[in-house]
Amino acid sequence: MIAIHPMSLVSLALFVALSGCTAPPVRSSPPEITQVGAMRAVMRDGQSEARVSLSSVQFVPGVIAVGMEPGLAGEITACDGECWSSRVVDRLPDGTTVLETVSLGGPPASGAATMLTVGRVLAWNETVLESPCDLEGLLTRAEALARETGLEADWSFPMQVIAPTACVTAHVAAGACPHGDPEGAAASPPWRFDGETEGRVRIVGFRIVGGGGVSTHHGRRDHLHALFEVDGELVSAHLDDVTVPKGTVVRVPRDWV
Repeated sequence: MIAIHPMSLVSLALFVALSGCTAPPVRSSPPEITQVGAMRAVMRDGQSEARVSLSSVQFVPGVIAVGMEPGLAGEITACDGECWSSRVVDRLPDGTTVLETVSLGGPPASGAATMLTVGRVLAWNETVLESPCDLEGLLTRAEALARETGLEADWSFPMQVIAPTACVTAHVAAGACPHGDPEGAAASPPWRFDGETEGRVRIVGFRIVGGGGVSTHHGRRDHLHALFEVDGELVSAHLDDVTVPKGTVVRVPRDWV
């Protein structure tokens, strides 16, 4: 099960700074996942104040993080030692939202999150899909690979998906989450993408057990973000749905903090 810890900048920094062995040991406990903020409180109850400074989180290689900026002003994604912020920066007369994704570096010099889910993987196991797969199929395949490689069925874990292209449905909140606050999102529409990507897609985040209302939306067992290009520009967005082709790589932890 996911471990929900009280917010502690010191413990969060120590958690992501730990190192491990080169050979994965036999593990009796799941990957540690640190949760700051909770979805229901942030998205339904309006408690979207800044809870953690991004400069306090050591986004070293192996760290996976997904979250939201204070005020639900944008999405936060981290992997491979780098962190990105995506937010709506303009609305055109026709209602089109203009998105900007900025690399905050690693660690970021500024910025904050109202909600952040963080884990660190020291080594990955992976499999290559032999046929196209939708989001449910991806989660099922990741869970099967996790069991094959020693993770228990009720353990939550970080995951990655690398696809040469994909049909993606994703959004970036702009003051309200379309899942948690549909009325607020109607008044302040998010940026949305629904279609085929121009090239490679990287999906990062978590398969979560029992996290509804905390680290996942109710009724879901995933909190995933997608990194892909739109008109030649990198986008980081909350993943709503996806279909990936044959040849897509699915990764689950082999060794972890």
